[in-house]
Amino acid sequence: METNARNEAPRAATELMSDEAILVYTTVADHDAASGLAELLVEQRLAACVHIVPGIRSIYRWRGEVHRDDEVQLVIKAPASRFELIAALLREHHPYELPEIVAVRVDRGAQEYLEWIAEACPTARSPDTSDQIDR
Repeated sequence: METNARNEAPRAATELMSDEAILVYTTVADHDAASGLAELLVEQRLAACVHIVPGIRSIYRWRGEVHRDDEVQLVIKAPASRFELIAALLREHHPYELPEIVAVRVDRGAQEYLEWIAEACPTARSPDTSDQIDR
């Protein structure tokens, strides 16, 4: 268990509060796959921003063999409340059989930036806004 800096009640290290910002990491084989996922995530307002980072070299064990692949990393910035929807979208559209879907909590950041992340990814459809979350 961990306690936050304000000495509030402890919570499990893996528990994410719905108003916290997270970074979700995944990798794909090429820029086209990365761009497609990033566009979906931002267009559906699941992510405020997705960085596409080329030039990642991954060395990993898969099905008993060591693999070495060039990959493209996506860094997905979103409210923690969107994680399950992000994970579902990645599972549905990701080209890999077992995609990396790892979220880390943002412990600190510029308040204005963190507010922008939350505002860019509303959690409910507004009846008078046509560009809200597509479901």
